[in-house]
Amino acid sequence: MTCKIKIKNIIKTVYIKDEGQSDDIYGGNKTRVLEIKLAEAINNKKKGIIVYGAYTSSFVQQSILQAVKHNLYIIALVFRKGIKDKYETDENILKNYEINNTKLIKIIDVGNFYNLPIHLMKIKFNSEFKDYILLKPGGSDKYSCFGHANAYLEMLEQCSMQNLYLPEFVIVPAGTGGTLAGLVIGSYLSGINSTIIGACVVERILTNKFFINRLLKNSTNLLKKIDIKIDYKKLTNLYNLKYESLGKGYGHPLKSFESLKNNCTNNLGFNIDYIYSGKALDYLVFCMDDFLLDKNILFWNTYNNNKIL
Repeated sequence: MTCKIKIKNIIKTVYIKDEGQSDDIYGGNKTRVLEIKLAEAINNKKKGIIVYGAYTSSFVQQSILQAVKHNLYIIALVFRKGIKDKYETDENILKNYEINNTKLIKIIDVGNFYNLPIHLMKIKFNSEFKDYILLKPGGSDKYSCFGHANAYLEMLEQCSMQNLYLPEFVIVPAGTGGTLAGLVIGSYLSGINSTIIGACVVERILTNKFFINRLLKNSTNLLKKIDIKIDYKKLTNLYNLKYESLGKGYGHPLKSFESLKNNCTNNLGFNIDYIYSGKALDYLVFCMDDFLLDKNILFWNTYNNNKIL
């Protein structure tokens, strides 16, 4: 879709790729990951999956709902400490889901982030969980990146159908980096070479070029095995990371969130959250470099757009 958005006192037409309706139960960018990882679990006759992250993590939330949808068991290790809870409306939804699907869902509150390694080690060496697949944070691994690469190619097809100019720049929230890395691969393979701008929602120690380049390297090594040649240096030059809209850190809403959310809901026709898309939109509206104002820009909305219950 296209929207007119006020950016630095200029009204600009921006493309919106709304991943919010990518699934009929719980949309968002993680649909692209779970399509691959749940298929892996089902095809390998696994009992279920194990995920971990903040209680507010969209990946944890969607993994729980999708596991139930596909009749898979799921264990979710979550932490709350240090996460702003003002907007945690999804917490009650997950509690209701756990109560109604107790045979499939087990949610373990580990307290805080630093307790996660202990719980993960216990699971790793427990034979009870040998038939489970342990997913990485955000589902970001060398395989799931290709789900987001496919989403980029899907976006190009949608632009073609609507006779829109192809985007020169794509702005997307950047956390564990899987979505960003996948879009970079899609941009490269398509030959369009859009620059992907990651508006970082997690601190530099976890969201940085070292980790994302490693993800790109591991993913493209898979392509080389099937004789697809990749210019790795060119690939790593197709994205930038921006920290201007990180605010106080992961899980802390920006002051601009309520006004941006109301504008999106009432005028633009899509929803944003305060953790991911809200910060990326803040970057677009308030922090984006001036030279981008005359470029074709696409905003990649990663937030669920469906009512869960």
